[in-house]
Amino acid sequence: MRILFVNQFFYPDASATSQLLTDLAVDLAAAGHEVSVLTGNALYQASPEPLRARESYKGVTIRRIYCGRFDRESGLRRAISYGRFLFGAGVRLFRRRRLDVILVLTTPPMIAMLPALLCTWRGTPFVCWVQDVYPDIAYALGVVKKNSRAARLAQGLMGYIFASAAGIVVLGDCMRELVLQKGSAPQKLSVIHNWAADNIVPVARGQNPFLRGLGIRDEFVACYSGNLGLGHEFDTLLGAMLRLRSHRQIRFLIIGEGARLRELREQCRQAQLDLVTFLPPQPRGHLSYSLGAGDVGLVSMRPGCEGTMVASKIYGLLAAGRPYIYIGPAATTMAAVAAEWQCGWQIDNGADVKLAAWLEHLQTHPDQVAEAGRNARLAYERYFTRARAVREFEVALARAAGRQAGILLEPEVAASAVSSRARAAAAE
Repeated sequence: MRILFVNQFFYPDASATSQLLTDLAVDLAAAGHEVSVLTGNALYQASPEPLRARESYKGVTIRRIYCGRFDRESGLRRAISYGRFLFGAGVRLFRRRRLDVILVLTTPPMIAMLPALLCTWRGTPFVCWVQDVYPDIAYALGVVKKNSRAARLAQGLMGYIFASAAGIVVLGDCMRELVLQKGSAPQKLSVIHNWAADNIVPVARGQNPFLRGLGIRDEFVACYSGNLGLGHEFDTLLGAMLRLRSHRQIRFLIIGEGARLRELREQCRQAQLDLVTFLPPQPRGHLSYSLGAGDVGLVSMRPGCEGTMVASKIYGLLAAGRPYIYIGPAATTMAAVAAEWQCGWQIDNGADVKLAAWLEHLQTHPDQVAEAGRNARLAYERYFTRARAVREFEVALARAAGRQAGILLEPEVAASAVSSRARAAAAE
């Protein structure tokens, strides 16, 4: 198939959607498809200079549009960058030769309008890969009022996009239910989970140089690793930290950045919480060690965000063989995965007393933690590998294009290979 991906961020950008899209593009190109990408020329992180306008990476043709510098701290500059990308992508899309199928993400939020219009005008099928459900996530975060003109316009545009799409990929059952409520046809929807980097394997605590570098020996470690965004909730975690401040055998690691980082760091500083260590995001190649630094992972979501997003940090924890505590609404994919695979526990927002008590319980029951960790790795190998997700994407894209899917590496084979690497690492 001739496949075009559209997203403002792609290799060498290190943002989550960029890494996922790069993985998918590279694997489909390796399977024999003709893959090209329309993306921006700036990184999500600050970049010293623009990226090249044309480039080839592992069989994928990259075309970059001038967007100017992307500044996450400035709403105006971010909007200008989004606008430039939308205009440039629109010009490029309507000048392109016939494609078999387009895959478009939700960065910027309304970028899928372009392939929707192209589909109406020229009949080119497209698949919408929904990472965040707009404008619903804006309602949940209080950015847009639900009954405002902007909200009604956004709802109308998203309705047109979903109606025009040949396929819609969502990240979990909770997101599927929300998109169905918007009137999307069930036969269009595919639930395809995000995935973790292939090089993440379980690492025994005693063999983890990351922990040794932090001076952590025997303490029980709860680790939050990933984006600290507006959709995540930290008051419950902070309350548990305050209750455990005198417990010298429990430590917290906060690894990452985001809109809520400064606030959480300042709250911990004012409370003089010396059981918390803040670290910057770690390179993708080091995630086995940073994710493996925690006895248990921490994941959170604020109330009202159910279905609008899925916390993809759970997949890295599963790959690392670490159970997780999910702080958030129960009707979500994160809670469902933890319950189905017995690899984690759900705590309601605001239940800081319960969270503190549960951390104390796990600290004194290492066998329970170890069993949940083994379940986490088993869940990853059986159901959440990159190979399985890519295979599902190929099927969804082929169906949208009216083509027969080719043959990619079967999920069971990929899982066996990953399991072999995990056993080898454990044996070392």
